[in-house]
Amino acid sequence: MEQVNTFSEPVREPSERVVSVAYFALIKIGRHKKSKAEEFGARWWPVNDLPPLIFDHGEMIQQALKKLQQKAGSSLVGSELLPSKFTLLQLRKLYEAIYQRTFDPGNFRKKMLSLDVLEKLDHKNSTESKKGAYYYRVKPNKVEQELERIIKY
Repeated sequence: MEQVNTFSEPVREPSERVVSVAYFALIKIGRHKKSKAEEFGARWWPVNDLPPLIFDHGEMIQQALKKLQQKAGSSLVGSELLPSKFTLLQLRKLYEAIYQRTFDPGNFRKKMLSLDVLEKLDHKNSTESKKGAYYYRVKPNKVEQELERIIKY
């Protein structure tokens, strides 16, 4: 979890002063406990198809998405949501979900490889293209370095 912001404007809730601290987290949705969500009446919504929200909750979501996008622009984000070995197409689809737009495959490949956090594996996934797409994995030492950078931040 990463803190987005503290929302404390005196008029954000009409009846009384309310202070909220917003966080975001990337999770594997299949691993959450559905019974807990149902117990509290919670429901998952796609970020680009949200229902009407109360008070400044829409602003909270926009700030969280912006912060996630900023983080994704300078580091490998969300790799824990991918399988242990993945193709650049799978990684690009993840980033397209984060940024809510499509990326040029060639430019995306160049950007990701320039970060020097991916290790190309010797085998291919033949289901994504006729030639086959190479599998990659996150370099093990890069995950530790990234965690250290985040903790020091």
